[in-house]
Amino acid sequence: MLVAFTLALPAAAQTNLSRIRIDNFGRVNASYYRGAQPEGQDYSDLKALGIKTVIDLQKDFDVSEASLVQQAGMKFFRIPMTTHETPSAEKLSQFLQLVNDPANQPVYVHCAGGRHRTGVMTAVYRMTDDRWTADDAFAEMKKYKFGADFLHSEFKDFVYAYHAEPRAAVATLKA
Repeated sequence: MLVAFTLALPAAAQTNLSRIRIDNFGRVNASYYRGAQPEGQDYSDLKALGIKTVIDLQKDFDVSEASLVQQAGMKFFRIPMTTHETPSAEKLSQFLQLVNDPANQPVYVHCAGGRHRTGVMTAVYRMTDDRWTADDAFAEMKKYKFGADFLHSEFKDFVYAYHAEPRAAVATLKA
């Protein structure tokens, strides 16, 4: 009976995944999901998917989100970033601690559109935890609608600098 339940679990998770209607939503791995700002029923859907923690990367935010997340039975954290702000060493450290803490997993990471702030932080996660190259991390950013225009070129530069020298990237791009 336990075997049948274990075998059925991936199918149930897949069914729940297909219910998610959040823009730019994606599964990075079993402990990390990413996308845009959830709305209304989305929080219950994330909880049904098994998400334990929501991490919001927006500086300008909906103050009711923390309450909605908690009402759905999940933990909520905010790491405020603007749409043109590369992450500081402090924010990177806080982020990596949150996403790598088994008590928080699986996590859902978002900003407004799930493209730029979410893209750069997910790229850092991929390069740090999954040992991806900057090219691979940036390719995934583009898959999730990252716009590498002049308004967001600092994020692309940050990804490549971070891959080359993680500690120096933060100091150099903040100078």
